[in-house]
Amino acid sequence: MDTAQLTVSEADVEALLADTTRPLGQRTFWRLLHESDVRIGELLALDVPDVRLVERILAVSESKEGPCEVEVSEAAANELALIIAGRSAGPVFALPNGTRLSLERAHADFREATGKPLHTLRYSGLRRRVIAPAA
Repeated sequence: MDTAQLTVSEADVEALLADTTRPLGQRTFWRLLHESDVRIGELLALDVPDVRLVERILAVSESKEGPCEVEVSEAAANELALIIAGRSAGPVFALPNGTRLSLERAHADFREATGKPLHTLRYSGLRRRVIAPAA
């Protein structure tokens, strides 16, 4: 089975996350999806109070396994600080008009950027962590 359509290379992920022509919120969403075990719907459901920046923790309440806490990278925490700066409520991943990023828009944005489905980003990250887990 050809898995090329199911994955995104690490080089492509790095280039995507470094592409400053893309909005920071979009790149942060992609970073979290790739670096963590958080699912697409769980990220979309995050509200500002769910983010504990000092601890680098996301409190995920919309999880299939029940509420959980997920540690995020320093880079992701720094980006989250910028995208939620000055806000105490509302969705973490909001559109310019303040409404929550939709699943359809998240999928469309990633497909437009890469030509691949959004789930390939999470799958690639999960695969990377299983094949080469952190020491």
